[in-house]
Amino acid sequence: MVYNYRTPEGSWSPGGASGCGSGAPAAVFPGQVPARLDASARDHEPPAAGHTVRIRQVLRPYPARTARHTVPYLKLVDELERRGRRPGALAAHARARTESR
Repeated sequence: MVYNYRTPEGSWSPGGASGCGSGAPAAVFPGQVPARLDASARDHEPPAAGHTVRIRQVLRPYPARTARHTVPYLKLVDELERRGRRPGALAAHARARTESR
């Protein structure tokens, strides 16, 4: 899953749902040491993986276009907090930053 998320500075950044399948390795490789799986996976990663990528252009949100995402974003923040996936302080920060725009 690929999506954009709002940064603490209020801009949007691309992201991915790295946690949506976090239980998969344990289910597929029961009894394995996660660090050992990580080490063996490194041999199969693309060359840029694990390296910082410099961005030449910063995209700033355009309020007239990003406003339509505010309500769904805040619903997501609420649901993640309700499920215990986001601490209350982090969810409150996300709400405050979003609503101040």
